[in-house]
Amino acid sequence: MSLASIFLLPRLIMVIVECILYGIYIVLFGLAVWILPRKFDTPSVKRFFFPAIVILFFFATISLAFDLMAEVYVTLFIIPPSWVIKTGT
Repeated sequence: MSLASIFLLPRLIMVIVECILYGIYIVLFGLAVWILPRKFDTPSVKRFFFPAIVILFFFATISLAFDLMAEVYVTLFIIPPSWVIKTGT
């Protein structure tokens, strides 16, 4: 196993897990946006919970986008490719 793949494998696993959890969150967000206004017709839901859910989804999306951009940057520019890494032979 090359040195570059040793550095990339944990990062790849982390990105995959984060994207899977974000996909689950998208489904939960869609259900909450669909259910909350229909089931709970109270002003507190419309004034507090609904905007809070939208803001949390926005922050989760921004966080995922920044994490993915950072991982692309690290993969392309920080971790050297395998042909640059000299082995002990």
